[in-house]
Amino acid sequence: MPDHISLVFSVAGCLNNCDGCSWESSSLKMKRPLDMVEYANILLKHNRFVSCVCFLGGEWDSNLTKMLSVAKECGLSTCLYTGKELTNIDHNIIKVLDYIKVGCWNKKLGGLREKTTNQRFLDIKSGKDITYKFQKDIDLKND
Repeated sequence: MPDHISLVFSVAGCLNNCDGCSWESSSLKMKRPLDMVEYANILLKHNRFVSCVCFLGGEWDSNLTKMLSVAKECGLSTCLYTGKELTNIDHNIIKVLDYIKVGCWNKKLGGLREKTTNQRFLDIKSGKDITYKFQKDIDLKND
């Protein structure tokens, strides 16, 4: 998340089946669902250190809207990474989001850091595409 320190939750169960999905290679898979009490406790424990809660997937989960709302109540920005397009996301989810990454992973086009990517990172409030924030070159040379 550009301009934020984010607490990230990776959600299992996506049906997009994107080739090369990062979830398939993740070693951080939980063996059980995250309940609302545990989620709220995690937010309370970390909200002074983070400014955003980001879900990697989860738009199919009936609890996502509530989880995003709880994050907002804690004063945190909210974000969703999805392989779907914006028009295919439930309006109730969009109402509680500040940011969304849309577009399925295409290995040939690369992710958000690549200028060739088909994925887009959107600021919901302004309606602007801010994908470019992931593509800035960092020059670490001293002048």
